[in-house]
Amino acid sequence: MLLLFYTFNFTKCFRTFLLPHLHIKYIYLDYLTVYYFPF
Repeated sequence: MLLLFYTFNFTKCFRTFLLPHLHIKYIYLDYLTVYYFPF
């Protein structure tokens, strides 16, 4: 469960640093996923 949480965070950071202009919407969805469904 905790590993899955870290995977979400890593994916979010990955998208934030490499593709911020293309994936802002998906980053926001990642935030919502982590916020509403904490593992």
